This record gives sequence, structure tokens and C-alpha cells, in this order.
Amino acid sequence: MSFIVFGAPDGPGKAAELAVRARLLWHKTTRSFGLYLGLGIGLIASLFIAIALIPTPPATPPAPEPLPQSPWAAIERPAGMYGLNAPDYGRDPTTFTAKRHREGRGRIDVMTWGRLDDDAHPYLRLAVHRVGREPTEDSSFFIHMVREAAGFGAAVTRGNVADPLPTRFGLFEAADVMLDANGAKTSSAKANCMGFRFASPERLVRMTGFACGTSAHPIDRQTLACTIERIELVSAGDDHDLARFFASAATHRDPACLPRRASQTSEPINTPMNILPNAQSSRQANWIDQTGTAAPLRGVAAKPRRR
Repeated sequence: MSFIVFGAPDGPGKAAELAVRARLLWHKTTRSFGLYLGLGIGLIASLFIAIALIPTPPATPPAPEPLPQSPWAAIERPAGMYGLNAPDYGRDPTTFTAKRHREGRGRIDVMTWGRLDDDAHPYLRLAVHRVGREPTEDSSFFIHMVREAAGFGAAVTRGNVADPLPTRFGLFEAADVMLDANGAKTSSAKANCMGFRFASPERLVRMTGFACGTSAHPIDRQTLACTIERIELVSAGDDHDLARFFASAATHRDPACLPRRASQTSEPINTPMNILPNAQSSRQANWIDQTGTAAPLRGVAAKPRRR
């Protein structure tokens, strides 16, 4: 082991020896530092390479945002509130669904009689909205019909301007419409139908739907009016306002829509018919010309007639 003593050199030879030793020490130190620095850099690089080579699990896609909940909830096994006393359609509907507004507590009953693709029998779709506290949207007649048709997989491909249609409930809006069902145009019996809608002035009841005849018995305004006349209340439960609405409407029945008695069948029938421009005047008699008596209003809205 050697010791380096810094001091005044004894001569020129001693100073040169000290300079050489100092240079050797510096080179040794720099070499050691470079070695350690290289090892550190290599270690860090190896660590990064190893991390990059480790397989990463596939990123889990974010959960889709839940769709907004419909404000309407379907009613399971609903009790029927409305009926139709028209022989051409039958009293019991072919399909019946009902839904209630979650907040406003309003109820919509949707009933169909017949099938849209059945050319041999008439078709009727009726939606009755007992309005609650929920807001109701006002739109043009044509847009309203388009939305209603889309609700059961049909499309309104053509429609006329709606005209008022007097009934015992009040004035309906009604117009000729052409329905396209299941992406294919229906036959002539179902192509020319009539769309209709109604809203009571007191914002109590709204009705909307479509009525289609057959090729042998086309639908016209008078037949539609008489069909609407025969919408009846079966049961209103504790809804006294609805019962009063139907009871009041029962006092405004159109005599032209009452069935003819057997004693009158031998006389010519002069029922006023508002025939559409495309309809033929030689149409066959429908259920409003048949014999029988008018069925009274059923349910809580029925009241005995005063004598």
C-alpha cells in the first residue's frame, strides 16, 4: 500500500511522479463511474423491455349507459274497461293491452278487432287514453296518425286532410289514410282505411285509432261514426268522472246509428250516408241497417231511463 503525500516536491522528478499518479487515479475513477453508469442504464432498459413484453389483459369496455326508462308501465292482466257493441266486429277484442303512466297515473287501453292482413273481415284498432296528470302532446293529425301506426308496425303512406266527424262523444277528426303493414302494401280492403282521433274539452279522455273495411263493404264516414257511437264503458271502477262522461254521451246518440226494427225491414232504408268521393253509392247494408234493438250502456255508467 502506498501513500501519497502532497507537499512540496523535493525536485523535478518527484513532481512528475505525482502528476502521473494523479492521472492514473483520475482515469481509474472515471472508468469505474462509466462502468457503473452503463450497468445502471442497462438495468433500467432491461426493466422497461420486460414490462413492455408482459402481455396486458384486454381493456374492459365501459358498461353501456342504461336506456331511459319509459314513463309508461304495462299492466299485467288488466281488467277490460271498454267494449264495442258492433256485430261486424264482435264484442270481445282480438287483442287487448293496457299501460299506466308511472307518475301521472293516466291509463291507455289499446284494443283491436280483427286483423289488418285479413281482407275478409273489417279491422278496428282503438286506443282510449284516460288522461291523468301526465302531459299530453299536441301535434298535427297526420303526424299523430304516423306515430300511432308505427306503434303497431305499420306506416301511413298517404293521408287526406282531416274533417270533423260528429259523434255522441263530440267532434272527432277523421280522414282517409293508406296503411302499409309489415313493409308490404296491403290489399285494397286494407289500403284505404280511416284514421280518427278525439280529445274531450275537459282533458279527460282521448281516443285514437284506425278503421278498415273490406272490399265488399268499404269503410265510410257514416259507418265509422256509428262504430264510434257503439264504444261503451264496461267498468270504470271508482272513476266517477269517466262514468259521468260516458253517461252524458249516452244521451246524445245518433238515431241514424240505431239498428232498424223488424217491422221496418220491408220499407226502404233511407239512412243518411256521407259517402266519400271514391265510394260507390251501391254499397251493401252494414250492421247499422240490421234488425235488433240498441244495447244499453253497461257498467257503472248505465242509468235507468226515467219514465
